[in-house]
Amino acid sequence: MDPLLDIKDRTLLLGNEALVRGALEAGIGAFSTYPGTPASEIGDCLYRLADEAGLFFEYAVNEMVAVETVIAFSLSGYRSMAAMKHVGLNVASDAFMTFPYLGVEGGAVVVSADDPGCHSSQNEQDNRHLARMAGTPMLEPATPEELRVLTRRAFELSEQFRLPVLLRLTTRIAHMRAAVDPGPLPDRPVAAREFTRDPMNRVMVPSVARRRHREMTRMLEDAGSAANSPEFCRRDGPGSNLGIIATGSGRNLADSALRDLKAQGGADLLELAFTYPFPTRAIESFLQDHKRVLVVEELTPFMEDAVSAIAHRCHSDAEIFGKHTGHLTELGELGPDQVTAALADLTGSPLPAWSGADAVPSVDELPARPPILCPGCPHRASYLMTRQVVGPDTLVATDIGCYTLGLFPPLGMGDLQICMGGSVSLGAALGAALDRPVLAFIGDSTFFHAGIPGLVNAASNGRKLLLVVLDNETTAMTGYQPHPGSPGNGRRRIAIEKVAEACGADPVLTVDPGNPKKSMDAVRTGWSSDGVAVVVMRSPCARHALRTGAVAPRPPVRIVNGGKESCSNCTSCVSLTGCPALRLEKGSDGPEVIESLCNGCGLCAMVCPNGAIVSSE
Repeated sequence: MDPLLDIKDRTLLLGNEALVRGALEAGIGAFSTYPGTPASEIGDCLYRLADEAGLFFEYAVNEMVAVETVIAFSLSGYRSMAAMKHVGLNVASDAFMTFPYLGVEGGAVVVSADDPGCHSSQNEQDNRHLARMAGTPMLEPATPEELRVLTRRAFELSEQFRLPVLLRLTTRIAHMRAAVDPGPLPDRPVAAREFTRDPMNRVMVPSVARRRHREMTRMLEDAGSAANSPEFCRRDGPGSNLGIIATGSGRNLADSALRDLKAQGGADLLELAFTYPFPTRAIESFLQDHKRVLVVEELTPFMEDAVSAIAHRCHSDAEIFGKHTGHLTELGELGPDQVTAALADLTGSPLPAWSGADAVPSVDELPARPPILCPGCPHRASYLMTRQVVGPDTLVATDIGCYTLGLFPPLGMGDLQICMGGSVSLGAALGAALDRPVLAFIGDSTFFHAGIPGLVNAASNGRKLLLVVLDNETTAMTGYQPHPGSPGNGRRRIAIEKVAEACGADPVLTVDPGNPKKSMDAVRTGWSSDGVAVVVMRSPCARHALRTGAVAPRPPVRIVNGGKESCSNCTSCVSLTGCPALRLEKGSDGPEVIESLCNGCGLCAMVCPNGAIVSSE
C-alpha cells in the first residue's frame, strides 16, 4: 500500500504530501493537473496511488484543461481538485473565472502554488488577486499539518457555499517538511456520479451569466461570514498596543520573529488562514485593540490594502505598517531577517546576534552555481548542431522547460522567452517585424501545452520560421511526468509530426540529435524553406532513460594522451559543448573527464578535431 494511504501515526511529510493526505481524507474522487514547480509533487503523489485510492487521475495537456476536467467531475458529484503553479492559473483563468458562476455539486478545489523569489518561474505574480477577481473563497495554510486540515476543509467549504475554493500555497509551504497527524480515510471517494441537466444555470449565455453572477455574489457573502470564525482567525499575545496580522508563510516568520526578538512589550499576533473573502469582523476587532499594526505577507500588499480599507471604514486610527511603509518588500521571498528587522524597528528592540551583517553571506557573496543542462542531455547536441547551421548571430525565441538553459554560454541559444508556447508566436512575429529568418525552440510537453495555436497562426499567415521541437519524450523539468507524445504511459501516443503537419507546417522532419550529419541536414532543409518548417529532434532524456531502464548505462568517455590521435589541448570539447562532465583546470595539461558525471553520450567526441575522445570500454 502507498505510504500516504497507510500512515496512522504522526509522520514527517512534505507540504505537498500533506495536501494530498488531506485530499484523500476528504474523499477526493477526481484530480487533474499539468505539472509545474512548486506544485508538481501533488500530482506525482496522486498519480502513484490513484488506482489504490479509486481515484480518477489525469495529467492534462495544460492547466485550463485540468480545471475544465474538474468542473465536469464536480458537476457530476465528485469531490475534485486541480493543481498547478501560479503561472498555470493564468492558462486556466478563462475557465477559472467562470467556474464560480456555475457553482459546484461535489466540492471543488483549485490549488495555486505561488513562487516568491522566482525559484523556478518567470515571474512572482500573487494569485491571491485572482481569487478576488474570480470571486472564489481562498485558504492560505502555513504548515504541512494545516495543509492537511485545510485541504479537507476546502472541500467541505466548497460544498457548503456552492463555490470552488482556491487553496494558495507558496514555495516555502509546498516544500517544507514537518510533522503531520493523519486523520481517518473514508471507505470510498465521495462521488454521486450523476449529472443533473440544468441548462438555465449551467450554460453561460449572457442572460444566465448575469443572474448567476448575482447568486455567486450572495454565496460569496455567506463565505465571508465563515472567514471570521476562530477556526481560521487565531489570535494570541500579551495584550500589547502593537499587533501583527500575518498570512501564509508570513505567519511562521512573524511567530519566529516574536520568539527570537523578545520584543519590548511584545506584540499580539492575528493569524489568518481564510483570507478571501476578507475576515472583516476579525480584522476590525483587532484594529480596535491596537494602535499600530504590522501586516506580514508574501509578495504584494494584498492583505495590507484590505486592512487599511477596513481601518478606514471602521474609523480606526491604528497605523498600518508593511510594504507601503518600507518595512517589508514586495520583491522576492519573505525571510526571517526582513520580518525580524521590521518588528525590531517598531518595538525599538535590538536585533538578535544572528541577524548581524556578518552572520550570513549575501547571495552576491556566495559562489556562482548557474543551472546547466545535465550531462548527456540530448538538447545540448540539438543546440550545437542547429547553431552549426544557422550561425551564432541568428535570433532565437525559446520557451519554458529545462532546455531554456541553452541560453547560457557556450551554447548561447536564446534571445527572447516569456511563457509556455510563446516561442512559436514570438519567433514568427520577430521574423515579420524584422524581415529576417528567425529560429524558435520548444519542448515536446510545451508544444502540446500551448505551442499548437501559435504554429497554426504562423502557418496560416504565411510566416517564415524554423521551429525546432526538442523531444525528450517526457516532461523532464518537473519530474518526468508523461505528456501526449510520451511512449509507454498507458495512453494513446500522439505524434508531434502529424500535429505539426495538420497545423500547416511544411516540411516536417524528424532526426536523432545524436546523428550530427542528419541533424544538420534537417536543419538546413528547414532553414532554407519559404514557410513554417518543423524539425523534431527526438532522443530520450538521458537521466529518465537510465532511471526507467529504457537504455543501458554507457561507460564514460576518456581522453587519449599520446599517439597519433592525442589530445592537443584545443579545448573544443569544453568550449563548444559546456558539458559539466568535462573539467578544465587552470594550469592543467588539458581537459579531464569527471567519470562520475559522464554517461558516455559521445557529444564531446563528435566535436573533437583530433579524435582524441573515445569510449573507456
